[in-house]
Amino acid sequence: MEIEGPLHISVQDDNTSMKRELHLSFNPQFIQENLFERTEAFQKYLDHLKHELQKLEKDNPDRLGIETILQICENLLENISSDELDLNEKIVVEISPTINIESLMSSVTTIH
Repeated sequence: MEIEGPLHISVQDDNTSMKRELHLSFNPQFIQENLFERTEAFQKYLDHLKHELQKLEKDNPDRLGIETILQICENLLENISSDELDLNEKIVVEISPTINIESLMSSVTTIH
Protein backbone atom coordinates (compact mmCIF):
# COMPACT_ATOMS: atom_id res chain seq x y z
CA MET A 1 0.00 0.00 0.00
CA GLU A 2 1.78 3.11 -1.19
CA ILE A 3 0.30 6.29 0.22
CA GLU A 4 0.64 9.43 -1.89
CA GLY A 5 1.67 12.51 0.01
CA PRO A 6 4.18 15.29 0.55
CA LEU A 7 7.02 12.90 1.44
CA HIS A 8 9.40 10.71 -0.49
CA ILE A 9 10.13 7.77 1.83
CA SER A 10 13.04 5.38 1.42
CA VAL A 11 14.83 2.87 3.62
CA GLN A 12 18.48 1.95 3.91
CA ASP A 13 19.29 -1.41 5.46
CA ASP A 14 22.79 -2.10 6.72
CA ASN A 15 23.15 -5.88 6.92
CA THR A 16 26.44 -5.77 8.82
CA SER A 17 25.19 -3.59 11.69
CA MET A 18 21.54 -4.67 11.35
CA LYS A 19 20.53 -1.01 11.34
CA ARG A 20 17.62 0.32 9.34
CA GLU A 21 17.31 3.98 8.48
CA LEU A 22 14.20 5.70 7.28
CA HIS A 23 14.98 8.60 4.91
CA LEU A 24 12.31 11.25 4.47
CA SER A 25 12.46 14.10 1.99
CA PHE A 26 9.77 16.49 0.87
CA ASN A 27 8.41 16.45 -2.67
CA PRO A 28 9.32 19.50 -4.80
CA GLN A 29 5.67 20.50 -5.26
CA PHE A 30 5.17 20.53 -1.47
CA ILE A 31 8.29 22.65 -0.96
CA GLN A 32 7.06 25.25 -3.43
CA GLU A 33 3.65 25.71 -1.80
CA ASN A 34 3.09 28.65 0.53
CA LEU A 35 3.05 28.07 4.28
CA PHE A 36 -0.74 27.82 4.54
CA GLU A 37 -0.96 25.32 1.66
CA ARG A 38 1.92 23.21 3.07
CA THR A 39 0.35 23.09 6.52
CA GLU A 40 -3.03 22.17 5.09
CA ALA A 41 -1.54 19.51 2.80
CA PHE A 42 0.48 17.98 5.62
CA GLN A 43 -2.55 17.88 7.92
CA LYS A 44 -4.55 16.15 5.16
CA TYR A 45 -1.70 13.65 4.82
CA LEU A 46 -1.85 12.95 8.57
CA ASP A 47 -5.63 12.51 8.38
CA HIS A 48 -5.20 10.13 5.44
CA LEU A 49 -2.61 8.07 7.34
CA LYS A 50 -4.97 7.84 10.32
CA HIS A 51 -7.81 6.75 8.04
CA GLU A 52 -5.66 4.07 6.39
CA LEU A 53 -4.50 2.88 9.81
CA GLN A 54 -8.07 2.41 11.00
CA LYS A 55 -8.81 0.14 8.04
CA LEU A 56 -6.02 -2.29 8.98
CA GLU A 57 -6.41 -5.24 11.29
CA LYS A 58 -4.22 -5.24 14.42
CA ASP A 59 -2.07 -8.08 13.04
CA ASN A 60 -1.57 -6.55 9.57
CA PRO A 61 2.18 -6.25 8.89
CA ASP A 62 1.71 -2.77 7.36
CA ARG A 63 0.19 -1.40 10.57
CA LEU A 64 3.47 -0.77 12.41
CA GLY A 65 4.94 0.92 9.34
CA ILE A 66 2.03 3.34 9.06
CA GLU A 67 2.13 3.98 12.81
CA THR A 68 5.84 4.81 12.55
CA ILE A 69 5.35 7.27 9.67
CA LEU A 70 2.33 8.77 11.43
CA GLN A 71 4.27 9.33 14.64
CA ILE A 72 7.16 10.99 12.80
CA CYS A 73 4.78 13.20 10.80
CA GLU A 74 2.82 14.23 13.87
CA ASN A 75 6.08 15.42 15.39
CA LEU A 76 6.96 17.33 12.21
CA LEU A 77 3.61 19.12 11.86
CA GLU A 78 4.39 21.90 14.35
CA ASN A 79 7.73 22.61 12.68
CA ILE A 80 6.11 22.68 9.25
CA SER A 81 3.25 24.94 10.33
CA SER A 82 5.66 27.36 12.01
CA ASP A 83 8.03 27.28 9.02
CA GLU A 84 10.93 26.15 11.24
CA LEU A 85 12.07 23.26 9.09
CA ASP A 86 14.38 23.36 6.08
CA LEU A 87 12.29 21.38 3.62
CA ASN A 88 15.27 20.83 1.34
CA GLU A 89 17.05 18.73 3.97
CA LYS A 90 16.65 14.96 4.22
CA ILE A 91 15.38 13.63 7.55
CA VAL A 92 17.00 10.39 8.71
CA VAL A 93 15.45 8.26 11.45
CA GLU A 94 16.89 5.00 12.73
CA ILE A 95 14.13 2.41 13.13
CA SER A 96 13.87 -1.19 14.21
CA PRO A 97 14.74 -3.68 11.45
CA THR A 98 11.52 -5.54 12.30
CA ILE A 99 9.23 -2.69 11.21
CA ASN A 100 7.57 -3.56 7.90
CA ILE A 101 7.66 -0.31 6.00
CA GLU A 102 8.36 -1.52 2.47
CA SER A 103 4.79 -1.01 1.31
CA LEU A 104 4.94 2.72 2.17
CA MET A 105 8.25 3.70 0.70
CA SER A 106 9.61 4.76 -2.60
CA SER A 107 12.90 2.85 -2.55
CA VAL A 108 15.08 0.46 -0.54
CA THR A 109 18.86 0.43 -0.41
CA THR A 110 20.88 -2.33 1.21
CA ILE A 111 24.39 -1.58 2.43
CA HIS A 112 26.72 -4.59 2.77
